[in-house]
Amino acid sequence: MLRFLYPHAAWLFLAYPFFIGTYLGYCRWQSRHREIFAETGLWPGLQQRPPDSRGYGWRMGLWFFSMTMLVLGLARPQWISNSHSSSATTPWTVYMVMDTSLSMQTQDAAPSRLTLAKRFCLGLMRLLPQAPLGLIVFESEAKVVCPPTLDHWAFAQAVEGIQAKMLGQHGSQADCGLELALKKIIRTRTSMPAAIVLLSDGEMNRPGNPEQIAREAAAQIIPIFTVGVGTEAGGPIPLGADFWGKPIFRIHQGQRVHSRLQPQGLRHLAQIGTGEYVQIQDANATLWQGLVVALQRHPWLKNKIQSKMPAGGGVTGAEAIELFPWAILLMGMGLLAEMLVWAAGERRGA
Repeated sequence: MLRFLYPHAAWLFLAYPFFIGTYLGYCRWQSRHREIFAETGLWPGLQQRPPDSRGYGWRMGLWFFSMTMLVLGLARPQWISNSHSSSATTPWTVYMVMDTSLSMQTQDAAPSRLTLAKRFCLGLMRLLPQAPLGLIVFESEAKVVCPPTLDHWAFAQAVEGIQAKMLGQHGSQADCGLELALKKIIRTRTSMPAAIVLLSDGEMNRPGNPEQIAREAAAQIIPIFTVGVGTEAGGPIPLGADFWGKPIFRIHQGQRVHSRLQPQGLRHLAQIGTGEYVQIQDANATLWQGLVVALQRHPWLKNKIQSKMPAGGGVTGAEAIELFPWAILLMGMGLLAEMLVWAAGERRGA
């Protein structure tokens, strides 16, 4: 299935008559100025070489082809690879709320908790090709990094740019991220269902009440799914390396700080928020699929999805394939061909 992320770019096609009219007006103006020479004997010397009409037609055709490819590229065409994706995956507006506190640098989940959380977001993105996805990061405060968008390339770039302690805050508290996501969803809510996915190690060392936010979300039929990143065994929190390459770890009162996954609080949040809890220690694709299935089976869509689920209720591996690079490539090839036709015409007229 073909779709365009920015179909309003097609309005640029209305500029074609303007360009054609401008060019024809220029040709008429040039023809009139040639006729101001009254001496007919001067005309043969002043008259320009007649253009190669055949080559000129090719040039104009290639130019319009290139501009058409440019407009199509700006419209961001995408191909949904799986033919059953529209029936297998009902669109949700999903806000990813990711913990970027210092403890997310812990490497008990290789290569690190934060890296694994980012991979989880990207894997879930590939299974929700028609879902607007948003991204919020939190420490002791929260910030919207990417508002909900169907432009999954932009969403992926936002995810890749996340770093630990990117907000420069001390500590971690999930309620600020959940509250911000809930406010954004309610403010811009449509008929499309919405959900929140919280990715954290569960270590909350700032005062707050995320359970209350989960109750408010449940009252609005906005499920909260929690993803525990790391292991309960845990590990030290790396801060970098010294001059000799030796790792430096966080120290508190002379002791190395040991960070552990706290699944109880995350599981409790998911239970209050009518969602589900999953724990990741590696990039396991079945967890992504399980979360999508949980979205499909949520009470919000109970009556809408039963007739649309494929046999077995499985999740297809649908993926949105970006086509705009091909449009830009064809535009460049068209312009190059136009220049070659022009050069060949100049050589013939020399």
